[in-house]
Amino acid sequence: MELSCKVDYACIALMQLAIRQGQGQPISVSEIAHSQNIPVRYLDQVMGMLRRAGIIHSQRGANLLFILFPKKSRKRFCASYSF
Repeated sequence: MELSCKVDYACIALMQLAIRQGQGQPISVSEIAHSQNIPVRYLDQVMGMLRRAGIIHSQRGANLLFILFPKKSRKRFCASYSF
């Protein structure tokens, strides 16, 4: 089964968010993009889709940072989609 680039990049971004969440730190799109060699503009679009879906949350500041939502909202999202 092949995944689209958006799905592939979304999975990569979510893994990076989960790693940083475990360390108690948010992460920026540019950090993820540079560490994973993903185009920043494209990843920014993917992160926007994840934010609108309620999977991640953005924190405004000097840089736009992202964190995962609590487990309850992620479970609700996953239960509403069949993979």
